[in-house]
Amino acid sequence: MASNEQKTDGYSLENFNTQYSKFQKDYAQAKDFVKFLSTLERQFKNIANGDLTVIEETLPSLLTGLKLIWTISRHIN
Repeated sequence: MASNEQKTDGYSLENFNTQYSKFQKDYAQAKDFVKFLSTLERQFKNIANGDLTVIEETLPSLLTGLKLIWTISRHIN
């Protein structure tokens, strides 16, 4: 019975390590998303709350910011 417990414990530890590695990767990706998208928060607010003139003035900087994010982000492509 002891060998069965070791198999279960080994499998559980291996499964945990696999899931933990995936979690770390997803966490790093989420941090990048927050970091990059927060730089565009002002533009998003302008589009959500502004009139047509404000939106028109905001779009070029929003597109420039999105292009920059697309270029430098490891996760957004």
